[in-house]
Amino acid sequence: MPTQSYHLPGITDVPVRTELVGPRGVEVEHAVVSPDLITRALDSVLAARARTLAARPVGEIIEVIARVAAKWRRPDSPWLPQAAEALAATTGLSHQMIAEVLPGLFEPFTAERLWTFVESETGGANALDGFVPSPWGERHAIGPDLVAHISAGNVPGLALPALFTALLAKAAVVMKPAAGEPVLAALVGRSLAEIDPDTGACVAAAYWPGGTSELDDTLLSRADVVIVEGSDETVAAVQTAARGRVLGFGRRLSLAVVAREATIDVERIVAGIARDVSLYDQRGCLSPQVVYVERGGAASPAEIAEALGNALIALARDLPRGPLTSAEHTAVRAFREDAEWHAVAGKDIRIFGDPSETGPTVVYEPDPAFEPTCLSRTLRVKPLTRLEDLPAELGSWAGLVEAVGAAGPPTRIRSLALTLAKRSKASRICPLGQMQHPPVAWHHGGLPRLGSLLRWIDIESPRGDT
Repeated sequence: MPTQSYHLPGITDVPVRTELVGPRGVEVEHAVVSPDLITRALDSVLAARARTLAARPVGEIIEVIARVAAKWRRPDSPWLPQAAEALAATTGLSHQMIAEVLPGLFEPFTAERLWTFVESETGGANALDGFVPSPWGERHAIGPDLVAHISAGNVPGLALPALFTALLAKAAVVMKPAAGEPVLAALVGRSLAEIDPDTGACVAAAYWPGGTSELDDTLLSRADVVIVEGSDETVAAVQTAARGRVLGFGRRLSLAVVAREATIDVERIVAGIARDVSLYDQRGCLSPQVVYVERGGAASPAEIAEALGNALIALARDLPRGPLTSAEHTAVRAFREDAEWHAVAGKDIRIFGDPSETGPTVVYEPDPAFEPTCLSRTLRVKPLTRLEDLPAELGSWAGLVEAVGAAGPPTRIRSLALTLAKRSKASRICPLGQMQHPPVAWHHGGLPRLGSLLRWIDIESPRGDT
């Protein structure tokens, strides 16, 4: 039976087409989307929201999300096998990689973490249910009627934080997944409907090719908030076309930094970095491309680079990389050849990792100026004289930095974080090995996830003699 890339509650006459995806020919069934079908889907989820979700206590919504996430995490989950097969076919990631990352996508969404998340962004979860006391009187957080999510396809699961956060704001949600990962949003929508039909009726998902303006405009003309992830060009196009507010997340990149004090434990450091690089085959905005190592520690930057090369080779045995496209193959080969040419020319360039021309590759280079790699498990290791020099070495790339994996004394990392916050767009500093596992409360792009969806209404108390 084909995996459906759509979840359109309330619509029974969905026209469909089926395609074979991947080398094993996995069947994916797409809805044949038209402006009329999108309009009917919008009408359906908005009506369901008005009937149930709008007046539902946020605590009940949290419990539904937590139940769904817990069932996805279970080894006997009824949805995991279908999702794993479809994702391996559509994303190009290896089966081992999908099996490793898929349950973890649902890890942040426990009831305890969701309560903490909501309270941290609203000052108290009850503010979403009605008026609560404030220093000036009373206040109430109100979510949008409809949130649209337009997802990038570089890594699976990008829709989950947007979906669950929108439901916490008591909004209906329509998800448009990308060609590179069209199925998971619909599977999660159907799992919500199985666990709680009222909540599942407020969620729709359907894939259609990007840039289909007639379809895009139908969705964007009615969404109160649009969350869009993708290229800068995609974000700009949505900002132009949308009626409501747009939360846009374009191109971003990440890096890692190792303070000299942390180099005493090379094995732990390189294991964490290798995992951050290897998960999702280095495709996401949280995948480090450059590792900075402060000089003067127990291990030199070049020694860290060599250990990283070995660690990437070892991890590739358990988490093999998916097949490269011809463009990726050419890019990795060019990355290695460029390093080899500079080494032959007399520069202190060293190459570590898999000896094959397109295997996992680590290049040590003494020039500390930031320069991205071609991805596909390629990495640069660069020295820093002082940790404090890092922001200056980012140069024009500072505005694209999303996350920094860091190892070092807390006081030094805190000082670095403050400097990065002022001189770059970095929004997340985390321990090495955790870069691909952000908490639900991560301020993506520096913005509050839930708070960005809300508006507030205040009732002020009388001030006395005014």
